Amino acid sequence: MPRVTPLLAHWLLSPEAPSETSDAPGNRRVIPGALDALLTTFTIVFERTAEQLLHHSDQEQTMSRYELQPKSYTPRVASVVVGWDRPLNTFFAQVFMKSRIPGDEPEATIWEGTELGQIQSAAEALALVDAYADVPVDMAARLEADRDNSRSQAHGPRQLGMKRLIFPPSND
Repeated sequence: MPRVTPLLAHWLLSPEAPSETSDAPGNRRVIPGALDALLTTFTIVFERTAEQLLHHSDQEQTMSRYELQPKSYTPRVASVVVGWDRPLNTFFAQVFMKSRIPGDEPEATIWEGTELGQIQSAAEALALVDAYADVPVDMAARLEADRDNSRSQAHGPRQLGMKRLIFPPSND
């Protein structure tokens, strides 16, 4: 199928495009089959994009994230999250509490692992959330495996650019 570029799409749908359609005022002239070609092309593009988002390879994974079950005796806990952030080279831990104001978003009580290399062990991250969530027995091993599996992955140009912006090189 020929590729429909934005310029070609504009031409296909422009009032000046040759067509056998009505010349009534306000009608756009459309080449027969042009809309079908556009629709098919856009459908293919969206399907490929969705496929890439849903089934990315491990090489593209930059972070792991696990939502843990809050402990039964902590009714104000909205969510507990732990994971590994490869670009920041740190584990992270987050605990969000339900707001006391109805309709408000949950509030972060704990949000650690936001700085370069801040939490270097899975055990340390899990210790931060242990009072708020039931931690699966194998969670530390899964987090360590996430870190180990990501070590060979290089930063992409966007990650490198953001790291330079957030953590400028020191002139020491």
